Amino acid sequence: MDLFPDLNYPLINIITHYPVGTAEDMEQVITRPIENSMQGLNNLQHVSSISAPGFSQVTVEFSWGVDVLQAWQLVYGRLAQVRSSLPAGAESKLENIGTSLAMLSTYTLSGGDPVQTRSWAQYQLAPRLTSLPGVARVEVMGGGMYSWRVDLDPLKLRQAGLTAKYLADAIGRANILDTGGYLEEHGRGLLIRTDGRLRTIDDLHSVSVRGSGAVPLRLADVAQIYAGTKPQRYVITESRLPAVAFTIQKQPGASTLAVSRLVDRELAGMTLPNGVQLEKFYDQAEICSSLDIIYLERFVSGKVCQNRQMTV
Repeated sequence: MDLFPDLNYPLINIITHYPVGTAEDMEQVITRPIENSMQGLNNLQHVSSISAPGFSQVTVEFSWGVDVLQAWQLVYGRLAQVRSSLPAGAESKLENIGTSLAMLSTYTLSGGDPVQTRSWAQYQLAPRLTSLPGVARVEVMGGGMYSWRVDLDPLKLRQAGLTAKYLADAIGRANILDTGGYLEEHGRGLLIRTDGRLRTIDDLHSVSVRGSGAVPLRLADVAQIYAGTKPQRYVITESRLPAVAFTIQKQPGASTLAVSRLVDRELAGMTLPNGVQLEKFYDQAEICSSLDIIYLERFVSGKVCQNRQMTV
């Protein structure tokens, strides 16, 4: 049924990634605010943390006997309160021992364009696998993610008297999607929608970065703008070539063998992008199957004691 026994220890890890932060920055602007927000929780036993460049982990440990789901909800509620004060771009997620042991399998996708492969895996492959019975989450890693790159020219910024933060705020103000209330007309309520999103790279070129009363200045006048990918902080490779990896996490209590078979059957029926090859990197079901074979061999040869228990 499973490789590991059910483990519901009330310990929650808050993992935060912030690529541009040094270890000192992570401690000051991310780790400490999260740590302080966790103080005073019911049945709280211990809080510890680790801060490293671009990485923060706050471990919240509750007294034995506290329900893991309840502990998760308490930590999530406190994290939601402090999330708005964290730096923009900081991404936090919750993990506990039980969910980390529920990692079922890992696959790699190699060949083809890494950016297109990542997009296909994230928006087509992952939703199909997540809908399978027993699958809790599919996480896609590696490859590349489409983005519009804005490379600032320091000399032009200085000549215009602008800063990088001012330009980032200007882009944010030019890219909005909001509601405008509603308009009553002839007994009907008409919804008003404000859609000012930047839909093309030409829209980004035309963003105004200087207010009225001065010579018009666009973003393209002080920066080079082009289509590219987000900066990569880690690389996934298969046979030393760029690749995309995705991991399958099963739901608690689900059979490892049954979920693994469903995932393999679904992958076998999918059409991969041109030039892309699928390889299995790790599968708990194969370990379970090998342990079953060992047990049967020992049982048949008479090397198993009468109560049929075996120590691994």
